[in-house]
Amino acid sequence: AKLYYLRDRRGKSARISENTGVRARKLNDEERDALNAEKARIEAEKVAAAQALAAEKAAQEAAEKKAADEAAKAEEAAAAE
Repeated sequence: AKLYYLRDRRGKSARISENTGVRARKLNDEERDALNAEKARIEAEKVAAAQALAAEKAAQEAAEKKAADEAAKAEEAAAAE
C-alpha cells in the first residue's frame, strides 16, 4: 500500500499504479524465451547434420572396406587358379 492515508487520499484517488516494470520484464522474458528456443533449434539442427554426416562417412568407409575385401578375395581366387 502506498500510504494513501499520509497523502490525505481516500477511495479511487488513493490508488496509484505501482511502476514495477512487470510488463516490460514479461515482454523481455518472452523475447528471451523465443531467442533461446531459436538457439536450441539451430543447435539441434547442427547436431543432426553432424550425426548424418558421421553416419554417411561410416557407411562410405564400410562400403570401401567391403569393396577392398571383395577385391582381395578375387585376387586370392585368381592366384589360386
